[in-house]
Amino acid sequence: MIWIQYLAFLWALVITQIGFARSEIRFLKQHEGESVVLPCEIEQRDPAPWGVYLKRTWLNNKDVLFKYTKEDFTVGNSADKSRISVSGDPSFHSLNITISQLKANDTDRYYCEFVVENPSSADEKIPSKTEYFLLVGAGGHWCGCSSYSSLLYVLSSAVGVLLLLLLLTGCVLCKVRQSTPQSTPQCEVT
Repeated sequence: MIWIQYLAFLWALVITQIGFARSEIRFLKQHEGESVVLPCEIEQRDPAPWGVYLKRTWLNNKDVLFKYTKEDFTVGNSADKSRISVSGDPSFHSLNITISQLKANDTDRYYCEFVVENPSSADEKIPSKTEYFLLVGAGGHWCGCSSYSSLLYVLSSAVGVLLLLLLLTGCVLCKVRQSTPQSTPQCEVT
């Protein structure tokens, strides 16, 4: 079932190439029960950020945590509070978020979003320099991912759409070539 991993990698590559990604994407591969550190960082700026979100997207869109400057963080799911720790502070433009006791359903795309005060309008939300695609293998080994039906459907549809686009492009190119009139030299009659 190594092809599932290659398919996931191909999908991550496609996402980065067609512009959905806002930054660099790092692929992280862990086993259940292990820990992962997600460094979050933005360029130095004034004013400094006053808060940061850790968000997960793609399979499960939600805010994982929010940390206000010089305060403890809050989590979206109270069951995750004991598994998550934060070192650093948003006001320093960088921090590390550690997720321990990983589970297979932690597999997703993660990114940090820093919140900066903007006196003239709504606060500005700035994504961190790096996004993370975290793949967690179940039970200490890599599963065939048959339990991830939504992942399989998304990846299969993406491949289908790409094949359809290639087919459509081929048809258009054939039509253009067929409809271009061939110029024939004309003979002068004297």
